[in-house]
Amino acid sequence: MNQAAEFVSQLFIETFKSAPEHVFRAPGRVNLLGDYSDCYDGLTICCAVNVYTWLAVRPRQDGKFRVVFHHTALKGEQLSAGSVYEWFAGIEGPPIDDADALNYLKGITSELVRSGLTLTGLDLAVVSTIPKNTGLGSTAALQTAFGTALGLCCNQQLTPMAVAQLAQRGESLYLSHTCGVVSQMSCVLAQPDSALMIDSLDMDCQPIPMPQTLTIAVIKPVSVEAKTEAKRQARQEHCQAFAEHFGVASLRCLSRNQLHSKERESCTRFFDEVQHLLGENERAHQLVGALRRDDPGRISELMQASHHSLIGALHPDNQQAQAVTDFLHGFLGNRGGARMTEDHTVVALIPSHEITDLLLELQTRFTQCDSYMCELAGAAGAVGVNRE
Repeated sequence: MNQAAEFVSQLFIETFKSAPEHVFRAPGRVNLLGDYSDCYDGLTICCAVNVYTWLAVRPRQDGKFRVVFHHTALKGEQLSAGSVYEWFAGIEGPPIDDADALNYLKGITSELVRSGLTLTGLDLAVVSTIPKNTGLGSTAALQTAFGTALGLCCNQQLTPMAVAQLAQRGESLYLSHTCGVVSQMSCVLAQPDSALMIDSLDMDCQPIPMPQTLTIAVIKPVSVEAKTEAKRQARQEHCQAFAEHFGVASLRCLSRNQLHSKERESCTRFFDEVQHLLGENERAHQLVGALRRDDPGRISELMQASHHSLIGALHPDNQQAQAVTDFLHGFLGNRGGARMTEDHTVVALIPSHEITDLLLELQTRFTQCDSYMCELAGAAGAVGVNRE
């Protein structure tokens, strides 16, 4: 059994004094292009990567859920590692302030009961190997690992897309978060050798073969803070205001001609931001072609263009993330690509044989940054059964 699977199983045994019957996991994810794209019905190019949220579970028959979190899986100051939290399906009560990890789980059970399903309950232990505050999708991994495991206690196999949508609806309705479903889709629809292009408008998802010569890297300055609901809400409101200004239902429906026809009526910041979002959709289509052709030179151009467009439109204030990205552009040349995300982490595609040299350079030049090298991963699912 995998070391993490053994670890989460041991946490289960220590907490509940019996062995789990199943182990599930869901991967983290990286957006190669298309941050917050579901706020404007845009396109995202994303990859599931080999950091995971792990669940050890044992079905119950009384409708009760009991969960214990390892400190690696905690989200919220009101939760404590090693404590057991309980609720009954359909009787979740209101969300608890600053207890996000628990609230995400309750939101999903609440939504399943609302859908008419009867849940018999689970005991579960949760461990995560996803680094915090990196934009690697720890929330979606927790939600989809749990949603996948719920098939054990509702007498109905949930499809991957159903799991993603239940997670999104649970978060939206139970927690009143303005969340999309792209991150959850990337966890449940992932393919081990491919990226995904996800269309937020119609939920279409296409696998895109990834060049085997490139490795995904995520670099996080220590100054980067966790994403907040307030930030996402502001992004959503901006995009809605932009759409109303241009008289369209969604920015996805806005053409370049429509944009330029109102250039004089729009403030510079307003215009630049909308132009950036439209450009990201165009670059997403072009990146699909470059990945399919294994064309690192074009990948480099597109990721640099995305980065410079972001700087010009949003004026981010994280100088360290900008410095890391500029360094990567010089180091990689046309052999790979790098961009800064809206959340001020840096995502890069790096020739695999240059990883050692690059890590040495990063550690020497940027001592206040953490670097993570990622491999592609498969979708959320069961990975082990303990029959002891």
